[in-house]
Amino acid sequence: MIKAFIIMNDKGQPRMLKFYESLSDTKVQNIVSHLHRTLNLGDPSCSFLEAPEPYDSTHTLVVRSYATLHFCVVIDDAESPSSIFSFVQQTVEVLDSIYEKVSELHIIFNSSEISLLLDEIIVGGIINNIEDDLIDRYKILAK
Repeated sequence: MIKAFIIMNDKGQPRMLKFYESLSDTKVQNIVSHLHRTLNLGDPSCSFLEAPEPYDSTHTLVVRSYATLHFCVVIDDAESPSSIFSFVQQTVEVLDSIYEKVSELHIIFNSSEISLLLDEIIVGGIINNIEDDLIDRYKILAK
């Protein structure tokens, strides 16, 4: 099950935060700062990392980076890290098809639409199929 879906830039600024369990603001801030430190100090070729506090050792952090954006997904041991890695790729391809070369500015200025899209793709921490009509609806919204 997906516990968190986070998009952040190289400077550690979160651009999209989606948590699928309730956490206090302090814990969310700790997670974001830990992610920033991990991304800046860690091995850039490593995509599967230990999840930050408050998550335990049964959770994994899956990271996929595109230019200045890092897509970070915290999952439990019921999910396969490699399938989540592919899911992030598919999500970026959907965003690319909607916004034509999605960038950080697209995420900043279209955050409500992207949040709704993620809500339709990930429901309660479980991934739904991405339908073509879903993409078409968001292409219309993006115009």
